[in-house]
Amino acid sequence: MSEQHAQGADAVVDLNNELKTRREKLANLREQGIAFPNDFRRDHTSDQLHAEFDGKENEELEALNIEVAVAGRMMTRRIMGKASFVTLQDGGWPHSAVRCP
Repeated sequence: MSEQHAQGADAVVDLNNELKTRREKLANLREQGIAFPNDFRRDHTSDQLHAEFDGKENEELEALNIEVAVAGRMMTRRIMGKASFVTLQDGGWPHSAVRCP
């Protein structure tokens, strides 16, 4: 019985140490001004990308070498070897996209 009590006390001490560590890390981030960062900015919506690039072939798109930032909820993810496919919903209807590592 005393061993169980001792194990429970150790768990409480470990939890307190964990909380202390987390609070110290949060205080450090707050001092830096990035406690809860939310500074990601998208520059395109999926509707804009479809309107601008929908009729283009892969070779044309690769030659353009354009980088865009989109944001939304990943509804599905399909990993197929080296290529990964996601369905992204960003306020409108879901759009499928390809991501190759």
